[in-house]
Order: sequence, then structure tokens, then C-alpha cells
Amino acid sequence: MTAGHSGRMDSVKEWLSPVRWRPADRPRGSFGPWAAVTAAVLLAGLLVVGRAVFPAFRSTHPAAAADSAIAQFLDSYFRDWSAGDMAAYRAHFDESAHVSFVRDGRVEWCQELDPFIREQDRILRAAAGTMRERMTSFTAENDAVTAHVTARWELAHGGGKTVGVDRFTLVRDPAGRWKIIALVFYHTGG
Repeated sequence: MTAGHSGRMDSVKEWLSPVRWRPADRPRGSFGPWAAVTAAVLLAGLLVVGRAVFPAFRSTHPAAAADSAIAQFLDSYFRDWSAGDMAAYRAHFDESAHVSFVRDGRVEWCQELDPFIREQDRILRAAAGTMRERMTSFTAENDAVTAHVTARWELAHGGGKTVGVDRFTLVRDPAGRWKIIALVFYHTGG
């Protein structure tokens, strides 16, 4: 027992730590074996209190809300295409939109909106409901006016699968909805 400490205190410290701990035994500047645990608990408490007190730390931050709106936009974009609902799919695009397909580092084709939508409709009708595309991840950089979005996707068709990337430039329309003004897509495998 160290001078100035009771036997009860030493027995509690022995119970808490497999290594016998005494203030006289620890190196100068050391805070003991439970310092890291205590610091982690205090930090977690501060974060909880901080989120409650300071609204800027809540998930309602404008960037989080914008990412959520973009995620919803992209989910409906892929869902409408997979359902073959060309009217709903077309509604995701601005009237001036252009779509490009890239292969091997070259633009293989670039189309205005109406020919692109007609071609997508033809492809989906020929597939007779066997094609389903889903977004697997996305990243976005946006402000109040535009967004640059990279969406990774997976296309199931027949018994196969193709994966690829869509790169969107979005603009907010006068009603505040996201619209595609440019889309470049390519396959990455499958």
C-alpha cells in the first residue's frame, strides 16, 4: 500500500486492472491504464451534448439535405428507367440535355434528349422487362444552382451483369427540382 491511500482504493484499482497500479509506480506524465477509456467516454458525451446544443452539427446541415435530395433524384431516375416508364424517366432531364456514351477513352456517340429517350425506350421494349439497373453508390459536389454527380451502377440483363458509371451535371429548375443537363456514361466491367 502506498502512503496516503487506503487498502480499499488499492483493491478497487487491482480489480479494474490486471496490472497492479499505484501512483508511485507509473511513469511521470502517465495518466494510468483507464485514462484512454475515460477520455473516450468524455469525448462521446461532449459530442452528444454538442449536437443537441449546436444545430450546425445536426444532420439537417444544408449539404446533407442536398445530398439526400440528390439521392432521391437518382433513385427515382434508375427506378423509372428500370420500370420502362419513359415519361417519368424523361422528366429527370432538362429540355436542352445531351447524353454521351464513352468507350475506350473516346466519345462513341452523343445524342440530344429526344433521340436518346426513343433509343432507351426501344432497348427496354426489346428486352421485355429483363433489364434492371440500380445505383450502387454516388458522390456529389453541389451548390444552390448546380451539381456534379458520379453514380456507380449495376445493370442486370438476361443472365448477365454490366457495371458502369454515370457522370451527371444537374441544374435546379425554377421550381427547385434537379434536372440533368449533361450525362456521360460508360461501362467499367461485366
